[in-house]
Amino acid sequence: MKVQNKAKKYDGPRTDLDEIYMGNVNVECPSTAKVVRIFTSSTFTDTMHERNTLMENAYPKLKSFCQELGYEFQVVDMRWGVRDEAADDHMTTEICLKELKMCKKLSTGPNFVSLMSHKYGYSDFPRCIDADKYEEMLEHIESKEMLELLNKWYSKDTNAIPPVYVVHPISFHIPDFVSQDKDKKNAARTQWWSESEAIQAALEEVAQKRFDSETARKYMRSVTETEVYGGIINADDINNTCIWLKRTIEDIETKDSSYILSRYIGIIVFV
Repeated sequence: MKVQNKAKKYDGPRTDLDEIYMGNVNVECPSTAKVVRIFTSSTFTDTMHERNTLMENAYPKLKSFCQELGYEFQVVDMRWGVRDEAADDHMTTEICLKELKMCKKLSTGPNFVSLMSHKYGYSDFPRCIDADKYEEMLEHIESKEMLELLNKWYSKDTNAIPPVYVVHPISFHIPDFVSQDKDKKNAARTQWWSESEAIQAALEEVAQKRFDSETARKYMRSVTETEVYGGIINADDINNTCIWLKRTIEDIETKDSSYILSRYIGIIVFV
């Protein structure tokens, strides 16, 4: 006897649950955990005392308050959490953005606190650059020394689709960057800081000349600004998920350059 399948075909709109039943593994299921997870964003040296105060005084009280309501309270502070191995492989910015996305995804309500003052913050050149853009930039760099520096640090990855240029781990050219010897490690960090600043300046200059403002901005934007874009500017329901705190120090622009001042505003201090 032949058995016929009498199941009725469903042609209506599908819910996420329907998609899961149909085998769609790309559907994201919202978390049912009761978690408040906060990403703290700021430049480090000028807001050190504020961040410490939050950690020591405000966050413990918030944790107790959340626990009374059955919620878990978590804080992401990137001053602690980026290992040397990640810095060596230029993953710091990617880790920050990954943590920010996790806060937005998991947190019930608030997920982002921004502390801003006079510092713009560290600008990190891209770990990967599309091959066509990178090669176009190389064509417009006149300094032979800078071309050699860029070719030293960036290599083409033809396995990527489309191809990209990827920056080498720092220890590939400066092995002591991951040394256990403190003096060697500090010397390696000084060397890398000098070379990375030169790379950053060259990429910023040529990007502004060759690309539109939006594309060029990707080579100039600081890590902190990138976090603010992800946490506030491009976020939904910011009134319920974000807190932005702005501190202004009067007459700071009129002060003489010093090491202490450089901790609170972007200046160059010659030692």
